[in-house]
Amino acid sequence: MFTLYAEKTRLTVRDKEPVTSGSVNVYPVRFEFSADWDGLEKTAIFQTGCREKAVVLTGGACTVPAEVLAEPGYYLMAGVCGKQGESTVLPTVWANLGMILEGAVMGEAPEPGPLPEDWQEALASKGDNLAYTDAGELGLYSGDKLLSSVPVGDGEFNMGQQPKVMPVFNRQMAEDWVFNMKNADGTRSPHFSLEKTKEVQGQYGIDCDEMEFWTVMNMLYSAFGDVLKENNVSNMKLYTSLAKAWIEDQDAVHNKAAAYYTYVVQH
Repeated sequence: MFTLYAEKTRLTVRDKEPVTSGSVNVYPVRFEFSADWDGLEKTAIFQTGCREKAVVLTGGACTVPAEVLAEPGYYLMAGVCGKQGESTVLPTVWANLGMILEGAVMGEAPEPGPLPEDWQEALASKGDNLAYTDAGELGLYSGDKLLSSVPVGDGEFNMGQQPKVMPVFNRQMAEDWVFNMKNADGTRSPHFSLEKTKEVQGQYGIDCDEMEFWTVMNMLYSAFGDVLKENNVSNMKLYTSLAKAWIEDQDAVHNKAAAYYTYVVQH
Protein backbone atom coordinates (compact mmCIF):
# COMPACT_ATOMS: atom_id res chain seq x y z
CA MET A 1 0.00 0.00 0.00
CA PHE A 2 1.09 3.56 -0.70
CA THR A 3 0.53 6.47 1.64
CA LEU A 4 1.20 10.00 0.38
CA TYR A 5 0.96 13.26 2.28
CA ALA A 6 0.20 16.55 0.49
CA GLU A 7 1.29 19.66 2.35
CA LYS A 8 0.15 22.42 -0.01
CA THR A 9 2.29 21.81 -3.13
CA ARG A 10 4.67 19.31 -1.56
CA LEU A 11 3.83 15.60 -1.97
CA THR A 12 5.70 13.18 0.29
CA VAL A 13 5.73 9.38 0.04
CA ARG A 14 5.28 7.95 3.54
CA ASP A 15 4.69 4.28 2.68
CA LYS A 16 5.43 2.41 -0.53
CA GLU A 17 5.75 -1.09 -1.95
CA PRO A 18 7.30 -2.67 -5.06
CA VAL A 19 5.09 -2.63 -8.18
CA THR A 20 5.22 -4.96 -11.18
CA SER A 21 4.12 -4.55 -14.76
CA GLY A 22 0.84 -6.18 -15.73
CA SER A 23 -0.73 -5.61 -12.30
CA VAL A 24 -4.43 -4.66 -12.15
CA ASN A 25 -6.25 -3.16 -9.12
CA VAL A 26 -3.74 -4.40 -6.53
CA TYR A 27 -1.96 -1.25 -5.31
CA PRO A 28 -4.16 0.93 -3.06
CA VAL A 29 -3.06 4.51 -2.49
CA ARG A 30 -4.18 6.63 0.47
CA PHE A 31 -3.71 10.39 0.30
CA GLU A 32 -3.54 12.58 3.39
CA PHE A 33 -3.82 16.36 3.14
CA SER A 34 -2.90 19.48 5.09
CA ALA A 35 -5.50 22.15 5.84
CA ASP A 36 -4.54 23.91 2.58
CA TRP A 37 -6.63 21.31 0.75
CA ASP A 38 -9.85 21.76 2.70
CA GLY A 39 -12.85 22.25 0.41
CA LEU A 40 -10.97 21.33 -2.79
CA GLU A 41 -12.02 18.62 -5.25
CA LYS A 42 -8.99 16.32 -5.44
CA THR A 43 -7.76 14.35 -8.45
CA ALA A 44 -4.77 11.99 -8.37
CA ILE A 45 -2.59 11.81 -11.48
CA PHE A 46 -0.33 8.84 -12.22
CA GLN A 47 2.34 8.94 -14.91
CA THR A 48 5.00 6.65 -16.31
CA GLY A 49 6.84 7.01 -19.60
CA CYS A 50 4.33 8.31 -22.14
CA ARG A 51 1.30 7.09 -20.18
CA GLU A 52 -0.81 9.20 -17.83
CA LYS A 53 -4.07 8.51 -16.00
CA ALA A 54 -6.14 10.78 -13.75
CA VAL A 55 -8.35 9.37 -10.97
CA VAL A 56 -10.89 11.39 -8.99
CA LEU A 57 -10.26 10.78 -5.28
CA THR A 58 -13.17 9.46 -3.24
CA GLY A 59 -12.54 9.50 0.48
CA GLY A 60 -8.90 10.33 -0.14
CA ALA A 61 -8.06 6.96 -1.67
CA CYS A 62 -7.78 5.18 -5.02
CA THR A 63 -5.91 2.36 -6.74
CA VAL A 64 -2.93 2.74 -9.08
CA PRO A 65 -4.47 2.51 -12.58
CA ALA A 66 -3.50 -0.52 -14.65
CA GLU A 67 -2.94 1.74 -17.67
CA VAL A 68 0.31 3.10 -16.21
CA LEU A 69 1.61 -0.34 -15.20
CA ALA A 70 1.66 -1.87 -18.66
CA GLU A 71 5.44 -1.68 -19.22
CA PRO A 72 8.38 -2.34 -16.85
CA GLY A 73 11.51 -0.25 -16.58
CA TYR A 74 9.88 3.14 -16.00
CA TYR A 75 9.47 5.22 -12.87
CA LEU A 76 5.92 5.50 -11.53
CA MET A 77 5.18 9.14 -10.68
CA ALA A 78 2.18 10.51 -8.79
CA GLY A 79 0.75 13.97 -8.23
CA VAL A 80 -2.48 15.56 -6.98
CA CYS A 81 -4.45 18.51 -8.30
CA GLY A 82 -7.07 20.30 -6.24
CA LYS A 83 -9.79 22.54 -7.69
CA GLN A 84 -12.57 24.73 -6.38
CA GLY A 85 -14.64 26.13 -9.21
CA GLU A 86 -12.50 27.92 -11.78
CA SER A 87 -10.72 30.30 -9.42
CA THR A 88 -8.64 27.95 -7.27
CA VAL A 89 -6.24 25.35 -8.64
CA LEU A 90 -3.60 23.70 -6.43
CA PRO A 91 -1.23 21.16 -8.07
CA THR A 92 1.49 19.34 -6.15
CA VAL A 93 4.95 18.49 -7.37
CA TRP A 94 5.49 14.95 -8.69
CA ALA A 95 6.38 12.20 -6.22
CA ASN A 96 8.44 9.19 -7.29
CA LEU A 97 6.74 5.92 -6.26
CA GLY A 98 9.59 3.76 -7.57
CA MET A 99 10.46 1.83 -10.69
CA ILE A 100 7.99 -0.59 -12.26
CA LEU A 101 9.57 -4.04 -12.07
CA GLU A 102 8.97 -6.67 -14.73
CA GLY A 103 6.04 -8.87 -13.79
CA ALA A 104 5.92 -12.63 -14.38
CA VAL A 105 3.23 -12.73 -17.04
CA MET A 106 2.40 -15.60 -19.37
CA GLY A 107 3.83 -15.54 -22.86
CA GLU A 108 7.16 -14.32 -24.17
CA ALA A 109 7.92 -10.64 -24.59
CA PRO A 110 8.33 -9.68 -28.24
CA GLU A 111 11.87 -9.06 -29.46
CA PRO A 112 12.70 -5.45 -30.35
CA GLY A 113 12.14 -4.80 -34.02
CA PRO A 114 15.15 -4.11 -36.27
CA LEU A 115 16.04 -0.67 -37.43
CA PRO A 116 14.60 0.32 -40.82
CA GLU A 117 17.07 -0.65 -43.55
CA ASP A 118 17.63 2.88 -44.74
CA TRP A 119 18.32 4.08 -41.20
CA GLN A 120 20.81 1.28 -40.65
CA GLU A 121 22.68 2.49 -43.69
CA ALA A 122 22.54 6.05 -42.44
CA LEU A 123 23.98 5.06 -39.06
CA ALA A 124 26.74 3.04 -40.69
CA SER A 125 27.77 5.56 -43.33
CA LYS A 126 26.92 8.96 -41.88
CA GLY A 127 27.27 8.59 -38.11
CA ASP A 128 24.23 10.46 -36.81
CA ASN A 129 25.08 12.91 -34.11
CA LEU A 130 24.21 15.92 -32.01
CA ALA A 131 25.99 19.18 -32.87
CA TYR A 132 25.50 22.92 -32.64
CA THR A 133 23.80 24.63 -35.57
CA ASP A 134 25.03 27.86 -37.16
CA ALA A 135 22.43 29.69 -35.07
CA GLY A 136 23.94 28.30 -31.85
CA GLU A 137 21.17 25.78 -31.13
CA LEU A 138 21.66 22.11 -30.28
CA GLY A 139 20.72 20.11 -33.38
CA LEU A 140 20.01 16.48 -34.20
CA TYR A 141 21.62 15.52 -37.52
CA SER A 142 21.28 12.63 -39.92
CA GLY A 143 24.56 12.98 -41.74
CA ASP A 144 24.51 16.60 -42.89
CA LYS A 145 20.72 16.84 -42.68
CA LEU A 146 19.34 18.77 -39.69
CA LEU A 147 16.29 16.94 -38.33
CA SER A 148 15.51 19.26 -35.43
CA SER A 149 17.11 21.77 -33.10
CA VAL A 150 16.44 23.30 -29.71
CA PRO A 151 17.77 26.54 -28.17
CA VAL A 152 20.32 26.13 -25.39
CA GLY A 153 19.45 29.27 -23.45
CA ASP A 154 21.24 32.45 -22.53
CA GLY A 155 23.61 31.12 -19.89
CA GLU A 156 27.05 32.59 -19.17
CA PHE A 157 28.78 29.75 -21.00
CA ASN A 158 29.70 30.57 -24.62
CA MET A 159 30.44 28.00 -27.30
CA GLY A 160 34.16 27.50 -27.73
CA GLN A 161 34.90 28.97 -24.28
CA GLN A 162 35.99 26.40 -21.72
CA PRO A 163 35.29 27.28 -18.08
CA LYS A 164 38.26 27.64 -15.73
CA VAL A 165 36.97 24.96 -13.36
CA MET A 166 34.35 22.36 -14.26
CA PRO A 167 33.11 19.93 -11.58
CA VAL A 168 33.00 16.23 -12.35
CA PHE A 169 29.54 15.01 -13.32
CA ASN A 170 27.98 13.26 -10.33
CA ARG A 171 24.82 11.54 -9.11
CA GLN A 172 23.36 14.71 -7.61
CA MET A 173 23.66 16.51 -10.96
CA ALA A 174 22.16 13.53 -12.78
CA GLU A 175 19.12 13.18 -10.53
CA ASP A 176 18.44 16.93 -10.40
CA TRP A 177 18.63 17.12 -14.21
CA VAL A 178 16.63 13.98 -15.02
CA PHE A 179 13.87 14.27 -12.41
CA ASN A 180 13.13 17.84 -13.52
CA MET A 181 12.99 17.15 -17.25
CA LYS A 182 9.98 18.41 -19.19
CA ASN A 183 9.82 16.04 -22.14
CA ALA A 184 8.78 17.06 -25.64
CA ASP A 185 5.87 14.59 -25.53
CA GLY A 186 4.34 16.36 -22.51
CA THR A 187 5.55 13.91 -19.86
CA ARG A 188 7.94 14.71 -17.04
CA SER A 189 10.93 13.06 -15.36
CA PRO A 190 12.86 10.03 -16.68
CA HIS A 191 11.60 8.00 -19.63
CA PHE A 192 14.33 5.35 -19.17
CA SER A 193 15.06 3.89 -15.72
CA LEU A 194 18.63 3.62 -14.47
CA GLU A 195 18.30 -0.16 -14.43
CA LYS A 196 17.26 -0.16 -18.10
CA THR A 197 20.12 2.07 -19.26
CA LYS A 198 22.62 0.02 -17.23
CA GLU A 199 21.34 -3.08 -19.03
CA VAL A 200 21.67 -1.40 -22.44
CA GLN A 201 25.09 0.00 -21.56
CA GLY A 202 26.34 -3.50 -20.78
CA GLN A 203 24.65 -5.01 -23.83
CA TYR A 204 26.43 -2.60 -26.20
CA GLY A 205 29.70 -2.47 -24.26
CA ILE A 206 29.67 1.30 -23.68
CA ASP A 207 32.46 2.31 -21.30
CA CYS A 208 31.36 5.43 -19.42
CA ASP A 209 29.85 6.49 -16.10
CA GLU A 210 26.44 4.83 -15.66
CA MET A 211 24.84 8.00 -14.25
CA GLU A 212 26.09 10.04 -17.20
CA PHE A 213 24.80 7.48 -19.71
CA TRP A 214 21.39 7.35 -17.95
CA THR A 215 21.18 11.14 -18.00
CA VAL A 216 22.15 11.52 -21.67
CA MET A 217 19.70 8.81 -22.76
CA ASN A 218 16.86 10.66 -21.00
CA MET A 219 18.06 14.03 -22.28
CA LEU A 220 17.89 12.73 -25.86
CA TYR A 221 14.37 11.40 -25.32
CA SER A 222 13.28 14.60 -23.62
CA ALA A 223 14.51 16.85 -26.44
CA PHE A 224 14.14 14.68 -29.55
CA GLY A 225 11.69 11.87 -28.73
CA ASP A 226 8.83 13.37 -30.74
CA VAL A 227 11.06 14.06 -33.76
CA LEU A 228 12.41 10.51 -33.82
CA LYS A 229 8.88 9.09 -33.58
CA GLU A 230 7.72 11.31 -36.45
CA ASN A 231 10.56 9.92 -38.57
CA ASN A 232 9.76 6.32 -37.49
CA VAL A 233 13.23 5.78 -36.05
CA SER A 234 12.53 5.84 -32.31
CA ASN A 235 14.14 2.73 -30.81
CA MET A 236 16.61 1.79 -28.11
CA LYS A 237 19.49 1.08 -30.49
CA LEU A 238 19.31 4.55 -31.99
CA TYR A 239 19.10 6.27 -28.58
CA THR A 240 22.11 4.21 -27.47
CA SER A 241 24.14 5.14 -30.56
CA LEU A 242 23.30 8.83 -30.15
CA ALA A 243 24.12 8.80 -26.43
CA LYS A 244 27.48 7.16 -27.11
CA ALA A 245 28.28 9.73 -29.81
CA TRP A 246 27.25 12.62 -27.52
CA ILE A 247 29.40 11.40 -24.63
CA GLU A 248 32.44 10.61 -26.80
CA ASP A 249 32.31 13.91 -28.73
CA GLN A 250 35.94 14.82 -29.41
CA ASP A 251 35.18 18.52 -29.99
CA ALA A 252 33.50 19.08 -26.62
CA VAL A 253 34.92 20.64 -23.47
CA HIS A 254 36.21 18.37 -20.71
CA ASN A 255 33.39 17.03 -18.50
CA LYS A 256 30.83 17.80 -21.19
CA ALA A 257 27.82 16.54 -19.21
CA ALA A 258 28.78 18.67 -16.20
CA ALA A 259 29.23 21.71 -18.45
CA TYR A 260 25.86 21.12 -20.10
CA TYR A 261 24.18 20.70 -16.71
CA THR A 262 25.86 23.83 -15.30
CA TYR A 263 25.40 26.24 -18.21
CA VAL A 264 22.52 24.93 -20.35
CA VAL A 265 20.01 23.08 -18.14
CA GLN A 266 17.45 25.38 -16.55
CA HIS A 267 17.66 25.34 -12.74
